[in-house]
Amino acid sequence: MLLSKILQTLSQKELDLLRAKLAVPERSLQLLEKLADPTIPVNTKALCKEFNISATNLYRLCSELADECISLLAPEHEFAKLEFFRKRFLSSLFTNEVARNERALFETRDYPQLERLYEYAIDGMFGFSIVDVDMSLVESYGMKWIQIAHVPILDHELLIRMRAIYGRICALPGNKKMTVQAMNLKAKEWLSPVSESAPKSGNSLVQYYYYQSQWKATNYDNVVGDERIAWLAKSLEVISTHPQQFPEGSVKAARLLYGYERASYCGEVAEGFALYHDAYDQQTPETSKGGLFLLRYMKLAILTKHFAIARALIERVESFSFVKTTSGIYVPMMIHKIVLDLLEGKLDDVASILSTTNGLNTDEHFFLTYEIELRLLETVYAFKRNDLERAELLAVRNIKWMHTRRYSLSQSPYPYFYQAIRAAITFKLTGEKPRALLFHHFDQFAYIAPEYALLLEQEIAAMRETQ
Repeated sequence: MLLSKILQTLSQKELDLLRAKLAVPERSLQLLEKLADPTIPVNTKALCKEFNISATNLYRLCSELADECISLLAPEHEFAKLEFFRKRFLSSLFTNEVARNERALFETRDYPQLERLYEYAIDGMFGFSIVDVDMSLVESYGMKWIQIAHVPILDHELLIRMRAIYGRICALPGNKKMTVQAMNLKAKEWLSPVSESAPKSGNSLVQYYYYQSQWKATNYDNVVGDERIAWLAKSLEVISTHPQQFPEGSVKAARLLYGYERASYCGEVAEGFALYHDAYDQQTPETSKGGLFLLRYMKLAILTKHFAIARALIERVESFSFVKTTSGIYVPMMIHKIVLDLLEGKLDDVASILSTTNGLNTDEHFFLTYEIELRLLETVYAFKRNDLERAELLAVRNIKWMHTRRYSLSQSPYPYFYQAIRAAITFKLTGEKPRALLFHHFDQFAYIAPEYALLLEQEIAAMRETQ
């Protein structure tokens, strides 16, 4: 139900504004209050009975109320309703409204505004969680934009194609049946036809999305360290050389991402944290850029053991009501929260947080990266609770699961983490010392996933002392 989806994203301040400003009958206000209560599930039959109206009239009433709410809350913008949906990450409502605007502008033959709509729609769709973006629709709008463009853009078709390739590569982990090996092959298949033309394009945006695509493709291959970062270095060089061809703030954003990746994969953790700490200016998760900044800052704060800062950032993100309905922000934030709780020994709430987060990472919102991380955290949680039998069972099960997804050592040293868990369990039960090779393997894992390596920092240190 449209109204229910909108109300779930509103803050208390926005709800209070609606209560004060809505000029609607008392029954409509009562319906709004009912749908605004997150503890009451939406039940059409029950609502019809309570308000003594038919289902048709209920939906008409809700639709009218939704329009009233949007008119009061929508920002000043050429496409105000679209901007409202975009800022609340309501992707399906956004794409439906784009289609409605497109039909209206075709009828009035307002081609200049239609051209602006296509540009805005493509940029807007890339602001949602990548699994919510229909890349075929992106390409369709891109081709229509090219056909009506008043001033031709150099390599415009190649640009649209590169953006779609980038999006498709990013979205590969959302395919529940696909192995990581297959993702690697698919990414290479998409990039191969443009590997000659894209880097040589006179359009710097084409070059940028090509390098970004190559960087994202390394997620499905065993590429780490400077080799992985090389693609981001090329992206940064393109933006720094042609800043006028990119949106305002792009150079700063590219430098932040480069610093974050060097912190995550090249050991420059302190430098990365300092970069984000200096750049923090009360960013909000109301845009994908702001959301990503806050999530990366959280991770760097955890890596440098600035736990109070990480807690404050989590609380800030959680204060925005719409975040709970936005899996691309909410799930990774909850993962950071679990890591923080495990590191600080605050285990009381971990089970419920794990259950909630696992429940969100399903069906159309499934993302393989989150699944891998949640399985790892579930295993660590059992170990930290001293439920060693379950921890052993989960470790064995998850190693087998990773093999079924072809997420083995050829893609990543993640399986080494479970080897370390099993060694820690054996050491705790028998005092048996692990082989020196285990520490070498764990160091390989720590190099690509330092935040998770922290979870076994004390156990690994204790086992090293016995060598």
